[in-house]
Amino acid sequence: MDADHRRVACEELLRRNGFSRCRILVQGGMVRIQLPQEEFARFFDTAFRERIVESLKATGVVFVSLDLDELTPPSGGEFPTTTPPMK
Repeated sequence: MDADHRRVACEELLRRNGFSRCRILVQGGMVRIQLPQEEFARFFDTAFRERIVESLKATGVVFVSLDLDELTPPSGGEFPTTTPPMK
């Protein structure tokens, strides 16, 4: 799976788990999850975190990280509710 397909798959997975505003950055075998700060606490639940990490790794990811900088809206001002299609 190439990086763009992996990004889309990971963002879809997070959206299915209730994260309406999220961004995934793919860097080699690592994904970095960006979320609004108020949603960080969901990852403190061990069972939830393990389920998400396992699902993300099923896409071929080796490392999963949570970006502790708060997610900021794109220059357009609003987050898309769906992942933009691949080109």
